[in-house]
Amino acid sequence: MTLDRDSLLGPFPLPEVDEAMRERARRLAGSERWLTIEDPGAPPEQPEKTRLQGVYEIDDAGELTGNFKINYFYRPSAQVAGMPMDIIVEHKLWLALNGYHVARFLVDTLDRAELALYAEHSGDTRLLVTRDNYGQPILPAFTSSRLLPTSWTHHHVVPGWTIMDQFGDGPVFLDLNPGTPLALKILIRDLAGLLTDRNKEGRKMGPIEFDSDYGPILPGREGE
Repeated sequence: MTLDRDSLLGPFPLPEVDEAMRERARRLAGSERWLTIEDPGAPPEQPEKTRLQGVYEIDDAGELTGNFKINYFYRPSAQVAGMPMDIIVEHKLWLALNGYHVARFLVDTLDRAELALYAEHSGDTRLLVTRDNYGQPILPAFTSSRLLPTSWTHHHVVPGWTIMDQFGDGPVFLDLNPGTPLALKILIRDLAGLLTDRNKEGRKMGPIEFDSDYGPILPGREGE
């Protein structure tokens, strides 16, 4: 597959339409145009803007038309995601891996995100490339301290743009969060090829700090 900025990395994210959903739609005939799909684990205080997974369109007869809209601002609950979604980078990664965001949202985030790399000792700041079981060159990296393997006695953090610039023309894979629910293995040059001049301007804002979180979900604070 040729990756471009509008490529989807994940599957269709909304629940498959079933008879219960069709019945809900019929009951809404004449009163609502959209059948809303909400996160079942979202706390009641969470703003609807981030609680809503998406919507299916309803016609005047209460039948589902097949049209839908995905909520790009969705912030999944731990119940749905299988882990807390309070770390900014991990939230964006989850959305991409689960079909809510196209590739450009992920690339734009990873370019500025600080990622943890293995270090052999304190003060080691090398970008240490290793080999996977197939002999492919990989750069293991993690998006938060809670995902770091216990076998890593040392690590250091670098902004994603350092990785993009160093390996953007080569065969090295970014092995992101291996062994976790947020694992992604992808050629760094494929990611780097999606960068635009706007990305390079955005670097002037500085990196998204490692372990940077949204804070608590509060009305009026949606983490976007």
